[in-house]
Amino acid sequence: MVAAQGSIHYLQDSLGTATVAISPANRTLHALTAADAAALERNLARVRDLLLAQPVFHPLIGARVRGDFRTDERRADTAKAPVPAHAALNFLPAVLYAKSGPGWAVDTSDQVVVYINNPTGGLEPLNGLPSDEQYFYEPARTGEMDGFPVFRG
Repeated sequence: MVAAQGSIHYLQDSLGTATVAISPANRTLHALTAADAAALERNLARVRDLLLAQPVFHPLIGARVRGDFRTDERRADTAKAPVPAHAALNFLPAVLYAKSGPGWAVDTSDQVVVYINNPTGGLEPLNGLPSDEQYFYEPARTGEMDGFPVFRG
């Protein structure tokens, strides 16, 4: 099926793929040992695999997904703090170009953003307001690990 919006024709029945890498970017900033870097990579891959197991990706119709998981560009405040990481998965719709035929849009239509070990992730625009207020999600506390609280939700 082809759906037109202005001069863009979307190919809603095209089967897409999801490619989400685990990037080594910013790892040296966090001074991880080889063992810690390997453990972090395994955990990021586990989160990625859980995310990609969701029904929206099976089958992925009308778009393809590209993205990566990586550690944040900022260091944690204390040495024992968990390493913050994030991911951005960009949905690129299938389109019909007038001159070259079917392909994938270069601009994202939707995005899934994941923050790991960063309670204020995604709230930075609000926390940048000129006030003393800070905004946080309120997840359920489920326990403690190495002196740090563990949350779910």
